[in-house]
Amino acid sequence: MSRKEKMKGNQNARKHGMSFSAEHRAWSAIKDRCYNHNNGKFPLYGAKGIEMCDKWLNSFKNFFADMGPKPSPKHTIERKNSNGNYEPANCIWATYKDQNNNRPSYNRTLSLGDEIVTVAQASDITGLTHATILSRLDAGDSDEMALRP
Repeated sequence: MSRKEKMKGNQNARKHGMSFSAEHRAWSAIKDRCYNHNNGKFPLYGAKGIEMCDKWLNSFKNFFADMGPKPSPKHTIERKNSNGNYEPANCIWATYKDQNNNRPSYNRTLSLGDEIVTVAQASDITGLTHATILSRLDAGDSDEMALRP
């Protein structure tokens, strides 16, 4: 009998009953990339000093209490400050689109009214294609001209 089958039949052995949930997989993946030197993503996380807070490190229950359920299958864990640790004040559930908009080294930004937005956000707001906005900016257009209809 597998460990999974044994656990399934023994409710008393379970700590939280969510070992195979998406949230538990996310929690485990965070720990792995921060502390497992053999993880392929360790150089981008643990080796740079990114850690999981003590409150979450050995308690999935605490992690789940702070983060709650994933809003949808499209959501993953996101650190608001990409140089910060995995901790309640710095983590949210976000879509890949949201995460890509939060990558300053990856995004080109421009002014739209009083806001600074990414090209992707400007595209969503104006209806212009990403390629159109970029080609106009690359041609030397001002932000205002690049966003004209």
